[in-house]
Amino acid sequence: MINALIIAMMTVPIYIVYLGILGKEKIRSGKPTKYIVIIPSLLTSIAIYVGAIVFWFFLTSYYPKIEFDKINWRLNPESRYEMSTDIINSNILLGRSRKEIVELLGVNFVDNSECYLAYYLGSIPLPLNMEPDYLGIYFENGSVTKVVQLHAQFKDSSLVSTCP
Repeated sequence: MINALIIAMMTVPIYIVYLGILGKEKIRSGKPTKYIVIIPSLLTSIAIYVGAIVFWFFLTSYYPKIEFDKINWRLNPESRYEMSTDIINSNILLGRSRKEIVELLGVNFVDNSECYLAYYLGSIPLPLNMEPDYLGIYFENGSVTKVVQLHAQFKDSSLVSTCP
């Protein structure tokens, strides 16, 4: 209901602009200009409204992606998500042992088992996201085989498997 009201409020000034532009032109169909202008005004209003929503989603979900830095990782746990993409894409953890991971990332992991560790990343700035995210590090035969970003409910996720 509110969306329709917003679109209607946007349509009025757009209608006036279109009417001013097309009012100077002679329309051959003989139909009054004011009726012909209603549909383009409404479509333009809808396009602007949808575009504004898409722009808002892109704007609110942006965050800088920075290279992994051991000191920054340890000092700024709330903004670790900025380094998570680099950690995952660069494969810097793959093949390392649990001991090497703990030396690199620290002992402040939030969950662990024989086959995985999870480190707190902070809350990734996404629309309507208030839950924390985690870096899931999976081990097989004592070395890292997979590194993924997990949302708050990672314990209930199929990504966390029991060790074989």
